[in-house]
Amino acid sequence: MRISWRWSISVMAAVVLVLGVNGCEGAGGDAGDEEYWEGAEYDELYPGAPVNGGKEDGLGAVYDAPSDLPLLVNPEIIISLNQLTVHLFDRQTGFSEVYPTGVGVINSDGVSITPTGHFASGPDTSDGWWYISRRVTPTYFGGWPFLRLTIQNTQGYNTYGIHGPITSELVRGYVSHGCMRMAGPDLVRLFYLMRYHPDTPVTIQRETELDAAGNVVDLGTAVTLWSENEDIAYGVSVGDGPPRDDTGTDLDGCADDPYEGDDPTVMASGNYVGLVLCRGDRDSYLVNLSAGDTLTVTVNFTHSVADLDVLLTDADEVVVDRSTSTSDQETVMVTAPSDGTYMVQVFPYGDAEDTGYTMTVAY
Repeated sequence: MRISWRWSISVMAAVVLVLGVNGCEGAGGDAGDEEYWEGAEYDELYPGAPVNGGKEDGLGAVYDAPSDLPLLVNPEIIISLNQLTVHLFDRQTGFSEVYPTGVGVINSDGVSITPTGHFASGPDTSDGWWYISRRVTPTYFGGWPFLRLTIQNTQGYNTYGIHGPITSELVRGYVSHGCMRMAGPDLVRLFYLMRYHPDTPVTIQRETELDAAGNVVDLGTAVTLWSENEDIAYGVSVGDGPPRDDTGTDLDGCADDPYEGDDPTVMASGNYVGLVLCRGDRDSYLVNLSAGDTLTVTVNFTHSVADLDVLLTDADEVVVDRSTSTSDQETVMVTAPSDGTYMVQVFPYGDAEDTGYTMTVAY
């Protein structure tokens, strides 16, 4: 289920203070330190640093906002780490453009450190923390836009995004700290094409992207788009896409459970059976607590089929507990200091298969 629900904008200031305002490109650090290369260091060192230098509208010396762009209806993005491409397309209108990109450096396992999976752009296009028209701090962002993605690092922070070249010109290769770098003019075009489309699906895969005709998608190629009623055949590194809203099933027929929907379901105390986590999916639930309530959420599953993990965040999107064991059960807990809403997220570790699970919510 792709999350379309967004925490209230009224807590955005608190989110910025906790998560920081900068992306995956940091200063300093050890190239051998995986935590640094995830991009958490700058965010943690400089929480609350200014983002745009007061130019919210994106206008200034660096670029002018375009005004002659085509109208997209349901844009999607596929990023290929092997092909070094960002493919923006809209199956409803037939729009398709492919841009070069620079992605995360190669790690000791011989693969890019840029995370792979099915993600999305920011859930609120009016929120300047997700859609940054003019990124001037740190200075290496050069005043180009910054489009944050829902990818989380190991601390649960959204430190990844699509941004400008950092260097004077884009280097198409394995050069970043995990983000996707784009040439300035390409980035401006992509940013403003997507600016009014929250929760745009963004898939990052290792494999070269193939279009509906089986041809390689690259710069200058004619792309045959998948039809609107087809499931895209993504690379094996990410597997099937999240279930489509119109059918509730993905490419191999994995069906949503009754608690799936456009927005996370608010869960009361009780035992929930028959829950389903499709491959490449992430299930999210909300729990409303009163001050002093102690919430315990236990998820049971078969580890030999799929290793599931559980994340618990508060209304400011701060991780308050996580459970990432290698057993058949994960448990998270919190005692609410005040009235508030908490989010429980159940997701697979690695490229897990479709699996069922049960969940107990107690408070």
